[in-house]
Amino acid sequence: MGWSQSWHQIYPDSRTGFNTAEAKDCPTFDGGHIFTYFVRDTTPATVTVVVKKVNQLGVLEWTQEVSSTFTFSSAGIVQLPSDSTYVLGHGTELYRFGQNGTLLSTQTYTTAGAGEYMILHPNGHLVFSRHFPQNNQFYPEIFQIQPDGQPISTYVDTSFASSIRIISMAKDGGIYWVGVPCNSCPQSGTATVDVSKVSPTGVREWVRTFNIHPQSPSVPTGLIGTTDTGCLVACYDTVAPGIPILIKFSQQGNELWRAPLPGVYNNNAGINGMVEEADGSYSVLVNASTGRLEVVNYDVNGVVQSIQPLFQSHRDSDTRGFNLYRMGTPYRVIGSHFRINMSLDHFIFETGTLINDPNFSFSIVGHIYDDLNNNCQKDAPDQGLAQIPLKVTGSNQVYYTTTNQQGDYQLVLPDSGQYLIEIDTALPYRQICPYQDTVVLNAANQMD
Repeated sequence: MGWSQSWHQIYPDSRTGFNTAEAKDCPTFDGGHIFTYFVRDTTPATVTVVVKKVNQLGVLEWTQEVSSTFTFSSAGIVQLPSDSTYVLGHGTELYRFGQNGTLLSTQTYTTAGAGEYMILHPNGHLVFSRHFPQNNQFYPEIFQIQPDGQPISTYVDTSFASSIRIISMAKDGGIYWVGVPCNSCPQSGTATVDVSKVSPTGVREWVRTFNIHPQSPSVPTGLIGTTDTGCLVACYDTVAPGIPILIKFSQQGNELWRAPLPGVYNNNAGINGMVEEADGSYSVLVNASTGRLEVVNYDVNGVVQSIQPLFQSHRDSDTRGFNLYRMGTPYRVIGSHFRINMSLDHFIFETGTLINDPNFSFSIVGHIYDDLNNNCQKDAPDQGLAQIPLKVTGSNQVYYTTTNQQGDYQLVLPDSGQYLIEIDTALPYRQICPYQDTVVLNAANQMD
């Protein structure tokens, strides 16, 4: 079963000189979205920071640009609940924009180094993370400020060197953060990851360090605080290089479970966004090989429940910077990709209802079961097999799905034609009957 696409918008920028394609973004109170990125100018060494606001259908409402001498990625952009204005943290400055994009003010929020990541506290103030320099080391620092730049509190932990990469709100008002140990912050070859919880009063409650494969990228890819006041972290595996995994920690810092991506993915996959569903399960955005975007849903214990195809990114170079949001019923995905000439496209798309998408209007349904009497027929005693991964190969694309708890599966496809269906698992199931089949769908979505 796949999601239909409600709308899809691309926001091209033909300039070159992009230092990063990782846009900072957030949904807006009116159902739209706002995001920011920057263009590096080499002579002189300045950047142009670009802010774009779109409405609930993805239509561009306004664009604003500001100049900065700080040549690294913005810390974040948020909308303030107090007056619905937008605040961008970039370099050592806070830029405040009105609802129509007018630049209202610029405030200096720190003179001792810029924030790496910014989120909005439920109380309405801003939370930043950065690397605190001391004695040729970098230590984790979290500081909180008012929207006008006035300081509230600062947490610095000099007991161990670590570079904060991501922060997230805890449900008790504290902060979770994930980082990588560093000596002057070299990122290559790092084989451990730090996860920590800081209390609402700025006291470190716990820190956990775990190993990843030394050939994996060291930068964690996701972090969310969860409703049971624990946190969910996306990073890389300890065994195989470049294989993303999820790790769930309790509010006390105990590791509850560790779940790799399903075996249908290779090491080109990446976890790019996570949301917690109303029932406590987790939806994870996976950027699979060849630009395929899918949502993998895990239950509260880290068991895969489904894999839903969302979108095929039409990339011709590097694709990254994805985020996943739940906008009521639909998912919303924002991402970016470089073109060959190193110009940049940002895109946002939003899913709508299940099935009946003109782009995905053909479907295959089936059932996987344990054939107890080995007669290759579904008899009353035969039980469906849950969470069996299936690979469906068309003329020029490969699709994946899994069976539900009853052993049923349904895969929505973009076109008619011939498809090879295979069980895609190395698990030790008995293979008494054929475990692959070929079907041909005609233009009426019927099997020929």
